[in-house]
Amino acid sequence: MFTGQKIEFNQSSRQSVQRPDKLRAERHGKLQPTLVYDGRKLMLSDTAANACASVAAPATLEAMLDFARTQLDIAAPAGDLVYQNAYEILTTELLSGFLGVR
Repeated sequence: MFTGQKIEFNQSSRQSVQRPDKLRAERHGKLQPTLVYDGRKLMLSDTAANACASVAAPATLEAMLDFARTQLDIAAPAGDLVYQNAYEILTTELLSGFLGVR
């Protein structure tokens, strides 16, 4: 039965946050990009591809996450959980949910 629920299987990641304006997110697995935000710049590097890029970014963590998602099409691993109002964002228009326990 199709319920419309979004299910994703992603690789593992590690994320460090220092409010109000620092973030480091690393993915582990086949693709291994690292995203670093220092309050002024957003940097993305991939050692496997020998590539690195940076761009000026907004001054707050939430504004940077919005900028990265809307302007650069980049989503930080578990980025939705980093917002100060994460619960409100994640439960807006929520109709139902469940906890699957083995």
